[in-house]
Amino acid sequence: MDNPYNLLDIVSKDTFVYSIVIAIVNEKVYLSKDFNWKSHQDIPCLTLDDIKKQISQDLNEKDLHITLWTENGLFGVIYETGNYSETSDWHVHGITKGYA
Repeated sequence: MDNPYNLLDIVSKDTFVYSIVIAIVNEKVYLSKDFNWKSHQDIPCLTLDDIKKQISQDLNEKDLHITLWTENGLFGVIYETGNYSETSDWHVHGITKGYA
């Protein structure tokens, strides 16, 4: 499966994330173990919105610049929110192919 995204695509806040390599938020670093994972079809996952809510609660802030790097083995996506506009949209900031 090829990466379905293009750079700067707007991504739904309901997009599922299954593995987080690293999240950088206002200079604070989060790893996969730092999140409270849910289960979707018996697979641990979170939506982009879930991730933003957990980080917002942890930092007690609503407007955050989040850079989120995810991997699934076949491709990876670097998502960002809070950096392109006044909206809370998630954008594709980068794409990778396979584990680096």
